[in-house]
Amino acid sequence: MSTERLSMHRGGKSYIFLGSDEPLIGETVGVMFERIAKTYPENEALVFVPRGERYNYAQLYKVCKNAAKSLMALGEGIDDDNFEKRRRELDFDDIINVQYTSGTTGRPKGACLTHHNILNNGYHVGETMRFTHKDRLCIPVPFYHCFGMVLSNLACVTHGATMVIPGEYFEPDKVLEAVEKERCTALHGVPTMFIAELALPNFQDYDLGTLRTGIMAEAPCPLEVLCRGSLSYDPENEDGVYR
Repeated sequence: MSTERLSMHRGGKSYIFLGSDEPLIGETVGVMFERIAKTYPENEALVFVPRGERYNYAQLYKVCKNAAKSLMALGEGIDDDNFEKRRRELDFDDIINVQYTSGTTGRPKGACLTHHNILNNGYHVGETMRFTHKDRLCIPVPFYHCFGMVLSNLACVTHGATMVIPGEYFEPDKVLEAVEKERCTALHGVPTMFIAELALPNFQDYDLGTLRTGIMAEAPCPLEVLCRGSLSYDPENEDGVYR
């Protein structure tokens, strides 16, 4: 299915492709994940620091596939052949995620996102951050929001990079410990998270020398906080990524 067309979803336009210098990914999340797992099978995919759990991409893909099969089996029995048949029937214009907005700029609602929406969003965030399979991203932001789910996780998965989860909830010292121990090259967070990390009395004791990029988003941040961060602030930077 071509990405160079108007996409119609249930009688309405889910997006209009107006052209891009960068090619768009015309895959479902599952197909992309399988491709990345085959390309970087031994590359570390996920580190869950609190429990010391580690998965390479081959292992993580297997875990996620089994979880999907188990979920589908709640409705009916399903074997590998039926699972693959169902997956091949999926289209990248199918809705895969519903993000419920808070109504900050309008009425609260469920925003229906397709594979094409979130996959290309995550991929191009990773491209802007210049991700490769050698990068390691520390992710303290929640997964129920598009920041953690797309800008963080899918930016990593689309590039074969490593997702480092410092804790089940945000603790500034645990984030910096994870960056240091896991030699993270990137860090995500909202302004209040960076402010809390910078405010730690022993902030200077952490070795954050492996960091080369990151994203601070979701709210305005005082310029002095940006300038104090371990990532250099470039006032001419308009993509929201600090390097």
